Amino acid sequence: MASDLFPPAYAFQFSITCQSDGTFPADSWPTCETKCQIPSAPSGYDDQDPMSPISPGDTLDYTCTEEFATVGEDMLLSQTVTCGGDGVITPDPSEWPACEVRCARPDPKAGYSPLPVSVGSKLVGQVVTFTCETEGETVGDTLSPDLAVMCGLDGTYPDHAEWDDCAVRCAVPDPGDTFSSQPSGTPPMEVGDELVYSCATSGHSHVVGTDLVSTHTVTCQVSNIVFIQ
Repeated sequence: MASDLFPPAYAFQFSITCQSDGTFPADSWPTCETKCQIPSAPSGYDDQDPMSPISPGDTLDYTCTEEFATVGEDMLLSQTVTCGGDGVITPDPSEWPACEVRCARPDPKAGYSPLPVSVGSKLVGQVVTFTCETEGETVGDTLSPDLAVMCGLDGTYPDHAEWDDCAVRCAVPDPGDTFSSQPSGTPPMEVGDELVYSCATSGHSHVVGTDLVSTHTVTCQVSNIVFIQ
């Protein structure tokens, strides 16, 4: 709403008193000026301290109340409003972005591919997914090439030191009925790792060259991520 106001109280009306000589004071008339009333902040924003209306071209900055919260998807530190020449504050408080805790778009750890350019900031609890940069590599013990990281309550993602590295890994093979299985929970093997399998039946053995042995060793290798003797 446009506001042509009288200083210093910035009221829409001004009263003067008829003097005893039947005249009004000639020098007591103030000048009408366009002013903007200070808007009340929406939920999530700190209100401005009580102050007089502002003049066209003046600006005010409103900050978020909650710790770590920022303004909108662009994660601005404050919302700026401007008093217009028509006495209207813009943007209107109903149009302000929400104050929310967000995480900025994260950079990948070495070994992971960058996120698509379309991925922006995320709210607390939302995740972004990184993929190992080299084909055939997987994340930690998951044997998946993808790692999901979640935006935390403080507006940050887990530090790179907490991310599993991408590497070529081999799943622990199922030996069938001939050999005993590896203990439950045995993690995937990295390149060069070996596992030893024993014959499932006590006293049984198998032929390796000209020898009879009761164990069999498998090795994780880079080529096709297969196991070899």
